[in-house]
Amino acid sequence: MLRRKHIIFHRAGANILWGENMGQLEEMKVFVEIAKAESITGAAHRLNMAPSAVSRRLKDLESRLGVQLLIRTTRQVRLAEAGQLFLDNAIRILEDVQEAEEGVVANNEQLSGTLKISAPIGWGLETLTPLITRFMGQHKALNVELELCDWHMDLMNNGIDLAIRIGALPDSSLIARKLAEAKMHVLASPDYLARNKKLEKPQDLEDLDGLLYRGSGRSNIWYWSTDRNSGSKRHKITMSPRILSNNGEMLAEAASSGLGVTLLPNFLCTDKMKSGELVDIFPEYVWGDVAIYAVYPPTKHLATRTRMFIDFLSENIS
Repeated sequence: MLRRKHIIFHRAGANILWGENMGQLEEMKVFVEIAKAESITGAAHRLNMAPSAVSRRLKDLESRLGVQLLIRTTRQVRLAEAGQLFLDNAIRILEDVQEAEEGVVANNEQLSGTLKISAPIGWGLETLTPLITRFMGQHKALNVELELCDWHMDLMNNGIDLAIRIGALPDSSLIARKLAEAKMHVLASPDYLARNKKLEKPQDLEDLDGLLYRGSGRSNIWYWSTDRNSGSKRHKITMSPRILSNNGEMLAEAASSGLGVTLLPNFLCTDKMKSGELVDIFPEYVWGDVAIYAVYPPTKHLATRTRMFIDFLSENIS
């Protein structure tokens, strides 16, 4: 008689469980996490297991196969030749099992499991949070773990399924899908503008106090053009930093307090522009509008919940 096995995957790090028994699929999962982290301790953290339990699962797997899969030193764990071969096959098998399970879920249009997302703080609070709420309302069995931070987390080592990235993407193995574009605005408070000379051209901004976002590239260089035509000439100005920060919300508050002029995307400043706290300077120019991307690790089978959430974002972000 066939025994039914209920398999639950938790990409944020829980164990693979079925019935009362822990079996071969769990050993594969543990091995794959060790190989990715290059550390038993790191794998234990991602799997929410004790390091001793992870080490025991690895030992059981190697004993059952009769080969050494990993070479352990005091500082590192690395793949043996047999381990590399087994890793490729183990990843494929785990992805096939996950695809089979999620294929059944997709037929019911009900998602389950945990979707782990990383996003910038400002965009995450203003735009992503209400969208997550709506999406979870449609999929009652879905869990979400949201990491808000203004730096790029390592998706593979942190078990992140999906990250939101804004602006130019560095070269990487990650897969990216463009969701929308954020319009950039040069902003200052009415009081600050009244205390300084009249601005007649973008170059006049160089004499003002810069409240600058410290991201990738040169933070003090602002680019502008006369229209959105991809072939239009780009000009640049060099700002003097009074404040450097990696958080756009802080810069918006500093600008509305009259400390200087800043360059921010619309999702961080629309409310303050509507209330009159911030004035949009030179709105007739294009200030390097930035793309918003969903990025995820390369995989043979993208998890159904990840794919459906990306589709949802694409349809609901203007």
